[in-house]
Amino acid sequence: MARVLGGADVKFSQSWSKLRRCSTAGVRRAADRALVRQLREELFAGSPHLRPRLGAAGYEPFRFRGARDLADLPTSDLASLRGTAPEALVLRPSPRAMKELWPFGRKLALVLAGGRAAGLLEESYQPVLATEEDGLAVTWTRTDLALAGELGARLLDLCGVERGPLTLRLGDTPSFARLVLSEGAQRLGLELGEGAEIVALPAADASGIDARHVIALGLPSADRPQACSLWTSGPARVAAVHVPGDDGLRFFPDLVAAECVDEDTLAPADEGEVVLTNLGAHGTALLRYRAGLRARVDWTPRPPFGALPRLIPTPAA
Repeated sequence: MARVLGGADVKFSQSWSKLRRCSTAGVRRAADRALVRQLREELFAGSPHLRPRLGAAGYEPFRFRGARDLADLPTSDLASLRGTAPEALVLRPSPRAMKELWPFGRKLALVLAGGRAAGLLEESYQPVLATEEDGLAVTWTRTDLALAGELGARLLDLCGVERGPLTLRLGDTPSFARLVLSEGAQRLGLELGEGAEIVALPAADASGIDARHVIALGLPSADRPQACSLWTSGPARVAAVHVPGDDGLRFFPDLVAAECVDEDTLAPADEGEVVLTNLGAHGTALLRYRAGLRARVDWTPRPPFGALPRLIPTPAA
């Protein structure tokens, strides 16, 4: 994901176009780069909650190499996060941390911005919106809203949405699901109005997931007439999509790191509870969030979406 300050004007669609053409090896390299950057430049540099926990776990910013090193880092869950002051979860990189941990290009951009530097940083890190996700207060910056638009556009693209208008029926209260779908529709230039329905589905979805957060997309399409479905994790601000005819839930590894751990020991496992790290989050930023979904991660290339990995739900042991 090309960016300098992480502002809302970044053309994220370039990364999507590139990702769709990548091999599995290329996708995994891109995912590791995004994870290294998020840990070093954002979470360790700017999270009052995570920096001491990362230090205690032995995290070394310039030795961490990617997904293979995640197992040494702490997980988080909804219960512990609800007991944490919301402002402690919001990123606020200090000048000292930026000098120490940001790459030359980001620091140079601030120098060249001169008097505009403070405004650019505020645009990237100042919360502008709050939602409540499973009882957890989640704050959003303009960068987060831009990422929501990119995520939503990708999801709708995989579902075969090419034209509007669309109707959102997810309630009037701001939420992760509503923001992703509305921002994504706007990114694609789709009119939000009367037409196809996007409705909440409080039941098992087409891939057999008995999840709390599943959304059915009733979107008429010539080549994909059946409803697609999204599995969402509001606190982590992550969504994955199931398209009829595909197996499992496709996710975007440049936007989220997904792993599986043993539910009891939290040791890495081939299948187990999914833990998520949002890559690119400012605002409320979480590390290795236990999402409550049991699955395995499958990187095997498979049509129709090639190298995009999948979460394959698995039954409880």
